Amino acid sequence: MKNDTGKKIPHYNVTSSLTENVQISADASVPRSLCNPDIDLMVRDGKNGMTCVEHQSKDMFVEQGWRLLTCCIRIPIENQGEPLKIGVNSRTNLIYVGDGGGSTVSVIDGKTNTIVKQIPVGFVVGEIVVNPKTNKIYVANSRDGTVSVIDGKTNDVIRTIPVGTGPNFMTVNIETNLIYVGNMDSESISVIDGKTDIVINTISIDGSPFAIAANPKTDLIYACDGGNKMFVIDGRTNIIIKTLQLDYQEWGIAVNPHTNLIYVSSIAGGIKVIDGHTNTLVTSIDNLGGVRGIGFDYATSLIYAGNGTKTVSIIDSKTNNVVATITLPHVGINDLRINQLTHKIYVTTVDGKTMSVLSG
Repeated sequence: MKNDTGKKIPHYNVTSSLTENVQISADASVPRSLCNPDIDLMVRDGKNGMTCVEHQSKDMFVEQGWRLLTCCIRIPIENQGEPLKIGVNSRTNLIYVGDGGGSTVSVIDGKTNTIVKQIPVGFVVGEIVVNPKTNKIYVANSRDGTVSVIDGKTNDVIRTIPVGTGPNFMTVNIETNLIYVGNMDSESISVIDGKTDIVINTISIDGSPFAIAANPKTDLIYACDGGNKMFVIDGRTNIIIKTLQLDYQEWGIAVNPHTNLIYVSSIAGGIKVIDGHTNTLVTSIDNLGGVRGIGFDYATSLIYAGNGTKTVSIIDSKTNNVVATITLPHVGINDLRINQLTHKIYVTTVDGKTMSVLSG
């Protein structure tokens, strides 16, 4: 495959087999754990087969556009659930993964890639968002109609907030310390004041809110209805100021606060790029397949798109070209999040009930 510049897009297939709670290489010739990025990393190149990359050489591969799988973590799941949404606390380097069919959140140490705690929350865990400034984590409990508030110091639930019916997708504006909760069944967005952890407003929308994101610089909130509409909400007035018509089944939103560009992914395929100054569609990034998870790395200006099955496309936001593609060990991508300080990318998948960790 080639991008718009005519350059061949690197495609890397990472393979591994499962041990107790961590996935390591199935290649017996590699003596060290794949889960320690300071020791070694591994990638399967279509030409050269399995290659073990020593840590000293890692920077060279990164400069050439390689993005490497460093670890796969098995997430403890109840019954028929699946690892669904991810929350990243860049302040503590802890990653929170929800059981999409149960009532627990697994806490993972970003340094060791090990599960350090499981937190009981409400039933059917939805979106998980983090405000690193207040060190609070908010978890949507879809079946209960509540949001659990977790203290990032103790990783204990300190409050449970009643919201609307069927809360699932959420976002937080870290500048205003307001949390926006999309209530799918009651077709509304609950606004929570992060200082008091109380609902202070409810915004009615025409449809079930799916993806929600905030631009902290403009104080605009973007919410998709899971159909073909995206609502632009003024965070100061909680009024919808514009409605955009997009593609079918928008699933994720990533914001570049520096350029004020908004990237809207669709499980029907591709990414729409919105100019936040005018809130109009400026271009599309196509030929990606259904994109279920999307993230933007502020430092590298790279977009990471989880393409529904088992691939992650890496896109240069300056050109909107795909520069590399990674194939993960398991299918069924659910979510994708980025730690803006460590630049690691976290991707949950249904098959294998795992979360993959990519070096950025």
